[in-house]
Amino acid sequence: MTPSVTEVLTEVGLIDTRWFNEEARDRGSRVHKVCQLWDERDLDSTTVDDSIIGYLDAYKKFLIDFAPVTWPPGGIECPGTDFNGQYHGTFDRLGLVQGDIATLLDIKTGAPAPWHAIQTAAYVGLLPKAKTWRLQRMALYLSGDGTYKSVIHPLITLLRDTAVFTAALTLYRWRHYGS
Repeated sequence: MTPSVTEVLTEVGLIDTRWFNEEARDRGSRVHKVCQLWDERDLDSTTVDDSIIGYLDAYKKFLIDFAPVTWPPGGIECPGTDFNGQYHGTFDRLGLVQGDIATLLDIKTGAPAPWHAIQTAAYVGLLPKAKTWRLQRMALYLSGDGTYKSVIHPLITLLRDTAVFTAALTLYRWRHYGS
């Protein structure tokens, strides 16, 4: 079985697991689901828990500020496996922001961390190569107070970030398979 991007990054120590508890995991899952339902125009807003309504408000603000935003069919919660079958993952969005900027977006409910750029680089590896040219990688940090922060992982760092993930994957595979 292939590891996920998060498993690889966690095992090699790039993810600080002090912040990775059940409460944070549950909040992140619920926020992702409500944002997905919003994007799919299938959200009954009366069912949104008060504890995550601020995160949804932050996401809506992002959509307005970066309008027009288009998530085409298949561009929401996208599972995939890399070309060589070495790892798998699910990135949050793939589409166009500000009208014409091809963007791979990862939604976060915690604080920015250096490993997020490595994660988005690994997610680029899940795409057919023809789709990666001039692809913007972005992390979107939603807060419960209704605010957000967007961080673009520059195209110029994609090769470096990919190399770091490749090294992490190599170490992961060595530890598990001896190769």
